[in-house]
Amino acid sequence: TLAIVTFLLALISSQSYAELMTTVDRTNMSIEETITLKVRLTNRENKGEPDFSLLRSQFDILSNHQSSQVQYVNGRVNSHTEWTMTIAPKREGRLLIPSFNHLGFVSNAI
Repeated sequence: TLAIVTFLLALISSQSYAELMTTVDRTNMSIEETITLKVRLTNRENKGEPDFSLLRSQFDILSNHQSSQVQYVNGRVNSHTEWTMTIAPKREGRLLIPSFNHLGFVSNAI
């Protein structure tokens, strides 16, 4: 029972550090280029995916891949779900990758 309690405490404490983050491989590009957008949900059980509809107003989503990973290291549970997308701009100029909302977490806009 001690092992079960320890596992549950580790799981609960890792959940408190959950976040949703957005990154890109670069911020400057030409109209003919694509960029890689990553949206990562850390330390939280995932159900579904963020709503990417606002992204489609300024970018074409050419590919979208989802991966998940769970690690148990020194009694701690670390997990993440990541959506990796290849996106292309629909027009020239300053474009905004919007913030995404998923499971009550909000990512940064770029």
